[in-house]
Amino acid sequence: MPLLMLLTLLTLIVIQSLSDESDSYQPVLRAAVIWGGMIVASSELLSLLKFLTFLSLSLFWTTSLLVSIGWLVVELRRSRRLPTFKKISLGSPIEKILLALTLLTVTGVLFVSLKAPVQTYDSLSYHMSRVAHWAQNHSVGIYPTGIERQNEMGPFAEYTVLHLYILQRGDLLVNLVDWLAYLGCILAATFIAGRLGAGRRGQLIAAVFAAGLPMAIAQASSTMTDIVVAFWTMCVIAEITSAMAARQVTWRHWLYLAGATGLAILTKSTAFAFVLPFLIWFGILSLRAQGLRRTAARCLPFLAIVVAVNLFFGLRNDLTFGTPLGSPALLQLHANKIITPGVLVSNVVRNLSLNLGTPSVQINHFTVAVIAKLHKLAGMNVEDPRTTFNGDFSITNQIMMEDRTGNPLQLIFIMVASVFAFLNKKISTQVRGYTLTAISTYLLFSIGNTYQVFGSRLQAPFFLLAAPLVGLIVGLWRPWISLTAGYLLLLAGLPWLFSLQSRPILPIRGQTIPQSILSMSREQLYFTNVGGISSAQKAIVKRIRAASCTQIGLMLGGDDPEYLWWVLLGAPNPQLRIEWLVSGTPSAAYADPNFRPCAVICKSCSAASKTVSGLPLQFQSGDLSLFLKPTP
Repeated sequence: MPLLMLLTLLTLIVIQSLSDESDSYQPVLRAAVIWGGMIVASSELLSLLKFLTFLSLSLFWTTSLLVSIGWLVVELRRSRRLPTFKKISLGSPIEKILLALTLLTVTGVLFVSLKAPVQTYDSLSYHMSRVAHWAQNHSVGIYPTGIERQNEMGPFAEYTVLHLYILQRGDLLVNLVDWLAYLGCILAATFIAGRLGAGRRGQLIAAVFAAGLPMAIAQASSTMTDIVVAFWTMCVIAEITSAMAARQVTWRHWLYLAGATGLAILTKSTAFAFVLPFLIWFGILSLRAQGLRRTAARCLPFLAIVVAVNLFFGLRNDLTFGTPLGSPALLQLHANKIITPGVLVSNVVRNLSLNLGTPSVQINHFTVAVIAKLHKLAGMNVEDPRTTFNGDFSITNQIMMEDRTGNPLQLIFIMVASVFAFLNKKISTQVRGYTLTAISTYLLFSIGNTYQVFGSRLQAPFFLLAAPLVGLIVGLWRPWISLTAGYLLLLAGLPWLFSLQSRPILPIRGQTIPQSILSMSREQLYFTNVGGISSAQKAIVKRIRAASCTQIGLMLGGDDPEYLWWVLLGAPNPQLRIEWLVSGTPSAAYADPNFRPCAVICKSCSAASKTVSGLPLQFQSGDLSLFLKPTP
């Protein structure tokens, strides 16, 4: 059944290709925006009826595919021609080899994404846990939980995961969402580079830069959401550069720009920093081309679409937490408490340092000491709690995992390309404007968000939107230099393809888990980031199954890897129901008063607790306790 979703997307691409003849990639991006809108609309509307089920989604995607095919037939009859795709010039043998290696890299990432299950701690804590709850509840509405991020964080990526999870009746394909975003970023980088004026070689370098980006490779086989933000950001930029290349702003540009902007914001609020500067640039372009009156007239439907995409989620958050973006506590945790020029410089330096980790502990400590000394000379605290998440600043070695890895080589190329863009008189004003806008996204991100040691993942959109710039500039160099740079950029990303810390194809002693994903079971791979399945977890699940209990309550910590319990207990299963038992949290008001658990799994319950929800304590080991109905 997931095939219905993909076939619908492919049909939309063909339809778009009938009107976007000038390029093979823009139809893909525009079709993705339509597809994303369909996912949001179906998720929200079916949730109102609590009918987000296998049957309803199967009917929705079957109907969508049939309607899309009908639309295609009408378009074919109207145009009286078949869709045409721009022929791709492959260039020299060296370029062909580089392209082939890039395709192999993308295919390799796809293999890892299908072979390895969900592992990232954030995914186990809230990305996949919320998906499991939504599938169980047949709705994406608020539900009681002790991990409020499951309710208040941007949901688009998880909406897409939810459709695959329900239609596949499991999580086998859930990593495919990030891989599709990764592939989309590569195509978008190629398209944007071409619109900026890059030739064949420059477009190839842009694609290689995106494909070989360590953070992109790492996230593409996970369910992290930053690469999805990056994709929608790239769709926004694609529309802007398309309008600039055409020297006119059409209603189609505004329409797809609005859709991509809404989807980016719905995915994660960090999208504001990466999208806003480009929207301002587009606004200036529109004012020059169409004047104030026409631009203002088109801004209204633009804003209406952006609001419509985020409306239901924003209303739920506002009613539950007091703001459309989530709880004030969450916003205060991630937003800088003070905004000054000094804070901007401090956060830019510290954010850049996340990409400077080396295998040498001494070098890393020296870099930390230098940055701390510079802060002290400026009268600032390098770990100022007002601008530092959890008050911790550090630089570690290049950890090959999706929430910590940096992009050192790519950062160097971005800096070189930016300097080249401003110093070389042959570079167009348009490219300089793009460079300035790209840099401003990093500045806006740094001034708005606290520094955190896990912050390199949040920078993925910046590095990917910089890919077209690097491709354009490097493509202007002598062929042997630019192609050498391309091979270097691609080869530099291969360690993240073959040896990710928790899912390596080729394990590295001391850097990854000991075994290859080729020799481990899917169940083992779920637990690689939490030290494996504990004997206590096995004992609890065994007792619950022996008691034939299917109504299970959870009392876990506020950042526990909840999804692992869903896996161990056999979800998805229509007979199984798992609910949090909470009090005093914003979502506690949504608890079902009729829910009566026959088992409660509790972490860190008081040793004096002998009963919970009327159930006696049956098992305790370490910080895990099981309260279970007595067996006859």
